[in-house]
Amino acid sequence: MRVKAHFFLVNEDFSPEFADANYDGEESENNLRYYWEDALEIKGECSDIEELKQSEYVLQGMMGEGEHFSFSIPNMRQLLVKSEDGSVTPLAFSENIFHEFTVDEEEGMHIIRVYFKDYEVFSNPIPGVYITAADFPEELAR
Repeated sequence: MRVKAHFFLVNEDFSPEFADANYDGEESENNLRYYWEDALEIKGECSDIEELKQSEYVLQGMMGEGEHFSFSIPNMRQLLVKSEDGSVTPLAFSENIFHEFTVDEEEGMHIIRVYFKDYEVFSNPIPGVYITAADFPEELAR
Protein backbone atom coordinates (compact mmCIF):
# COMPACT_ATOMS: atom_id res chain seq x y z
CA MET A 1 0.00 0.00 0.00
CA ARG A 2 1.30 3.49 -0.85
CA VAL A 3 1.86 6.20 1.77
CA LYS A 4 0.99 9.88 1.71
CA ALA A 5 2.06 12.12 4.60
CA HIS A 6 0.47 15.43 5.55
CA PHE A 7 2.06 17.88 8.00
CA PHE A 8 0.03 20.62 9.71
CA LEU A 9 1.04 23.63 11.81
CA VAL A 10 -1.79 23.90 14.35
CA ASN A 11 -3.14 27.35 15.19
CA GLU A 12 -3.26 27.22 19.00
CA ASP A 13 -5.67 30.21 18.93
CA PHE A 14 -8.30 28.45 16.79
CA SER A 15 -11.66 28.75 18.50
CA PRO A 16 -14.03 25.83 17.88
CA GLU A 17 -16.74 27.75 19.77
CA PHE A 18 -16.47 30.71 17.37
CA ALA A 19 -16.45 28.33 14.40
CA ASP A 20 -19.55 26.52 15.71
CA ALA A 21 -21.43 29.75 16.43
CA ASN A 22 -20.61 31.52 13.17
CA TYR A 23 -19.44 29.10 10.48
CA ASP A 24 -21.14 25.74 11.10
CA GLY A 25 -17.99 24.49 12.81
CA GLU A 26 -15.73 25.37 9.88
CA GLU A 27 -12.66 27.57 10.05
CA SER A 28 -12.79 31.10 8.65
CA GLU A 29 -10.34 33.73 7.43
CA ASN A 30 -9.86 35.09 10.95
CA ASN A 31 -10.12 31.73 12.72
CA LEU A 32 -7.81 29.29 10.96
CA ARG A 33 -7.48 25.73 12.26
CA TYR A 34 -4.01 25.36 10.68
CA TYR A 35 -1.50 27.96 9.54
CA TRP A 36 -0.25 25.68 6.76
CA GLU A 37 -0.24 22.15 5.42
CA ASP A 38 2.56 20.34 3.60
CA ALA A 39 2.28 16.94 1.94
CA LEU A 40 4.45 14.32 0.30
CA GLU A 41 3.92 10.90 -1.22
CA ILE A 42 6.39 8.10 -0.62
CA LYS A 43 7.23 5.90 -3.58
CA GLY A 44 6.95 2.15 -3.34
CA GLU A 45 4.67 -0.18 -1.46
CA CYS A 46 4.70 0.18 2.33
CA SER A 47 5.21 -2.94 4.44
CA ASP A 48 5.33 -1.27 7.88
CA ILE A 49 5.40 2.08 9.71
CA GLU A 50 7.51 2.15 12.87
CA GLU A 51 7.48 4.96 15.44
CA LEU A 52 10.66 5.93 17.31
CA LYS A 53 10.31 8.31 20.27
CA GLN A 54 13.16 10.40 21.70
CA SER A 55 15.43 9.15 18.95
CA GLU A 56 18.45 10.53 17.18
CA TYR A 57 18.13 11.57 13.53
CA VAL A 58 21.18 11.91 11.30
CA LEU A 59 20.89 14.88 8.94
CA GLN A 60 23.29 14.42 6.06
CA GLY A 61 23.92 15.85 2.63
CA MET A 62 26.31 17.89 0.52
CA MET A 63 27.44 21.51 0.94
CA GLY A 64 29.17 23.84 -1.43
CA GLU A 65 32.01 22.21 -3.34
CA GLY A 66 30.84 18.64 -2.85
CA GLU A 67 31.67 18.70 0.85
CA HIS A 68 29.71 16.01 2.72
CA PHE A 69 28.12 16.82 6.09
CA SER A 70 26.53 14.66 8.76
CA PHE A 71 24.96 15.93 11.99
CA SER A 72 23.25 13.94 14.70
CA ILE A 73 20.05 15.64 15.88
CA PRO A 74 18.81 14.52 19.35
CA ASN A 75 15.24 14.44 20.72
CA MET A 76 13.53 13.55 17.49
CA ARG A 77 10.30 11.64 16.86
CA GLN A 78 10.58 9.47 13.76
CA LEU A 79 8.12 7.55 11.67
CA LEU A 80 10.06 5.02 9.63
CA VAL A 81 8.14 4.07 6.50
CA LYS A 82 9.45 0.67 5.45
CA SER A 83 8.94 -0.40 1.84
CA GLU A 84 8.59 -3.91 0.49
CA ASP A 85 11.88 -3.44 -1.42
CA GLY A 86 13.73 -3.00 1.90
CA SER A 87 14.16 0.78 1.72
CA VAL A 88 13.26 2.99 4.69
CA THR A 89 11.99 6.57 4.43
CA PRO A 90 12.23 8.49 7.70
CA LEU A 91 9.77 11.23 8.59
CA ALA A 92 11.43 13.08 11.48
CA PHE A 93 10.51 16.03 13.67
CA SER A 94 11.73 17.56 16.91
CA GLU A 95 9.86 16.26 19.96
CA ASN A 96 9.14 19.77 21.28
CA ILE A 97 7.12 20.76 18.18
CA PHE A 98 5.30 17.43 17.94
CA HIS A 99 1.63 17.48 18.94
CA GLU A 100 0.21 14.21 17.58
CA PHE A 101 -0.01 11.98 14.53
CA THR A 102 -2.55 9.62 13.03
CA VAL A 103 -2.33 6.86 10.45
CA ASP A 104 -5.49 6.04 8.51
CA GLU A 105 -6.32 3.96 5.47
CA GLU A 106 -8.12 5.88 2.74
CA GLU A 107 -8.70 4.86 -0.87
CA GLY A 108 -6.09 2.11 -0.73
CA MET A 109 -3.37 4.34 0.81
CA HIS A 110 -1.91 4.84 4.27
CA ILE A 111 -2.48 8.49 5.17
CA ILE A 112 -0.16 9.84 7.86
CA ARG A 113 -1.15 13.15 9.44
CA VAL A 114 1.38 14.89 11.69
CA TYR A 115 0.39 17.95 13.71
CA PHE A 116 2.92 20.50 15.00
CA LYS A 117 2.61 23.04 17.82
CA ASP A 118 2.88 26.66 16.71
CA TYR A 119 5.03 28.21 19.43
CA GLU A 120 8.51 26.96 18.39
CA VAL A 121 10.57 28.20 15.46
CA PHE A 122 11.62 25.33 13.22
CA SER A 123 12.93 24.60 9.75
CA ASN A 124 12.23 22.02 7.07
CA PRO A 125 15.67 21.25 5.56
CA ILE A 126 14.43 18.29 3.51
CA PRO A 127 10.93 16.97 2.75
CA GLY A 128 9.47 15.19 5.78
CA VAL A 129 12.05 16.51 8.28
CA TYR A 130 11.26 19.35 10.71
CA ILE A 131 13.91 20.53 13.21
CA THR A 132 13.58 23.27 15.85
CA ALA A 133 15.92 26.24 15.54
CA ALA A 134 17.52 25.31 18.89
CA ASP A 135 18.46 21.84 17.59
CA PHE A 136 19.42 22.84 14.04
CA PRO A 137 23.20 22.59 13.40
CA GLU A 138 24.80 26.06 13.55
CA GLU A 139 27.18 25.12 10.73
CA LEU A 140 24.22 24.78 8.34
CA ALA A 141 22.42 27.92 9.51
CA ARG A 142 25.04 30.23 8.01
